Amino acid sequence: MPALSRLRCSCYGVVRMKTTPHRTTDVEQEAASIPRPSSAAGVHAATPQEAVENWRALHRGGYFRTHRCYQDRTHDDGVANLRRLLKPGKDDVLLEIGCGYGRVLHHLLPDVRRAIGMDIAAEPLDEARELLRGCGDVELLLTDGLSLHPVADASVDAAFAFTVFQHLTRAQVAAYLCEAMRVLRPGGRFCAQFLTGRDPGADVLDTAQEQSLGYTAAQICSLAEDAGLAVQTLERHLIENHKDLAWFWLLAMRPADPQVKPA
Repeated sequence: MPALSRLRCSCYGVVRMKTTPHRTTDVEQEAASIPRPSSAAGVHAATPQEAVENWRALHRGGYFRTHRCYQDRTHDDGVANLRRLLKPGKDDVLLEIGCGYGRVLHHLLPDVRRAIGMDIAAEPLDEARELLRGCGDVELLLTDGLSLHPVADASVDAAFAFTVFQHLTRAQVAAYLCEAMRVLRPGGRFCAQFLTGRDPGADVLDTAQEQSLGYTAAQICSLAEDAGLAVQTLERHLIENHKDLAWFWLLAMRPADPQVKPA
């Protein structure tokens, strides 16, 4: 049976946190297996821009084309959980942070009115244009790795990131949460994964290799609250074959704007 606990978040009271032995997908297993960053001579913690350039180098080298988890280009890893938590609807505008070559949007586009996919590299976006051609109303945008511009304020009903944030610097994650708050409409939903069980003080190093960072539940709630988001649930999914690691699934919401009282 799942273990239920409660986590007190400073702004929004008690949050339900569920821990469950979860059948992790191949993508989740692979991301959890990536070695944690370790100090090395002459290698420093990356700035957000350095991290972006390192990932762009990985994509120029064919990251998705050679990755074992993406040889089946349209597998549905993660889609069921995203549908369950975000509950995308036929009138929604849906935004994905780190859409890659469009695998998840390929499955979710039929659920929504319109979708926006954003990524830091041109190569996966070119692949996404091919994969999503004819699938629905979708806009694909190159991001700078810190913002969601040019997406307009309060123009999105739901936003998410799947197995993305563990690869980014902590500054990038904080910036993206603030940007999610900006682009969501009042009442809009936000869902993201965070790896846990790794050093919560480590950061991405300035090297062109895939790295995965860990977060505590308290860190995740603080990041969301600092951005102005109201945490709804935080699910902790245990990872098979990784005794000390788990995935947190965050569901948060942009609070409804307070009603303006007539003068």
